[in-house]
Amino acid sequence: MSAAPSLAPSHALLRPVAGLLIMVLLALSSGCGDGGDGPKPVPDRVSDKLCVEVDHFESDNKKIDLALVVDNTASAARGELPPAATRALDEAQGRARERKSAGQVVLIAVNGAGMQPSVVRRVALDPKPGDAESSRNARGAVISCVRQWAREAAPQAKGSDVLAAITFAARQQAEQILVVSDGVANAGELDVNGDALDTDPTALAQALLRDKRISAETMRGSSIVWAGLGDTAEPLDGSVRAALQELWLEILTKAEAKVTFDKQPRESGVSDDNLPLDPVSLVATRTRLPCGSRFIAPGTVLFKPGSDKLRPKVEDVLRPVVEQLRANPDQHALVTGHTAAYQSKRYRQRLSEDRARAVRAELIRLGAPAERVRDAGYGSRRPLVDEFPGGRHDKIRAAQNRRVEIDVSRKDCAR
Repeated sequence: MSAAPSLAPSHALLRPVAGLLIMVLLALSSGCGDGGDGPKPVPDRVSDKLCVEVDHFESDNKKIDLALVVDNTASAARGELPPAATRALDEAQGRARERKSAGQVVLIAVNGAGMQPSVVRRVALDPKPGDAESSRNARGAVISCVRQWAREAAPQAKGSDVLAAITFAARQQAEQILVVSDGVANAGELDVNGDALDTDPTALAQALLRDKRISAETMRGSSIVWAGLGDTAEPLDGSVRAALQELWLEILTKAEAKVTFDKQPRESGVSDDNLPLDPVSLVATRTRLPCGSRFIAPGTVLFKPGSDKLRPKVEDVLRPVVEQLRANPDQHALVTGHTAAYQSKRYRQRLSEDRARAVRAELIRLGAPAERVRDAGYGSRRPLVDEFPGGRHDKIRAAQNRRVEIDVSRKDCAR
């Protein structure tokens, strides 16, 4: 049976109509005058109807001014885009105007492991070129609509393959890439819940290049601005944020990209229980004991890979221990180091002792009374979880066992 002839107008014929409707809607919302100079303030939100019309416009060329990679996985903050996003969109519009072109921005969502990234939307940056007020309003509407679409771009599978999204963005050959992501990747070799942060960043970057998880040929010369690094739904300590930045800087630099990190945070949004799982195990925890507290900090939160050297900004993790000791003169702290089942027993025992000793020294430096803080190391003899389920070594379980525990309680208290 043959299909009925379509009565819908062609996309090309829709463009002038869409453009007229955009101008009418903008005029109704902001007045009909064309006076005034300078950029129009970007509205916080515009109507869905207006965004539908903005979406109908196509760019007049294939050049991409900006690739916007947005991370709305369950681990990420998922709130409003940070100010760096509006600045990048505004600058991209400026580049398009200089070329007297409509320009183009592509929106790419971070997805879960095993899912191929794709372009969620292609949007004309300057749908009505010119200096009239209606033109400025149109550019403001584009930025507002892109921000709304960015908030709505959701992953389809569990986990976060941030590297795949960035690599895909580089293949678009955009003049600039803006990444809005917490950077908490957990796909393949780049799994921060496993041993990614317990591996030397240079060695990991070289392994990713060798295994073709990232390509210098693809990334070479890419200009990347990263906003929201470390901005997770459950806040990360400063030491982990610093470790994430060190890791991503090394990976992208080794791939010959140019990257800068914007420090303004992304706001936390409303949690969404319908999103695929995206676990994060980079957070120190505190639980109650009968006469005190137990603090557990993952090794990656406190230490450089394979060493007893503390990461920068561990004060955020350890200061609550000091505060509890100073507030309770009858309490004492026992710092115990624990390792995963890597290398020899002798190596594991020594590393656990050295790490416990380093944490004790830092607690004292922060103001803990030295006579009330002891340390001990147990190697891999007291695991939290079985590292060998089914007889195979599990990197994520190993990372759970690689930790420092600090029990703060009265000496006479049974635990």
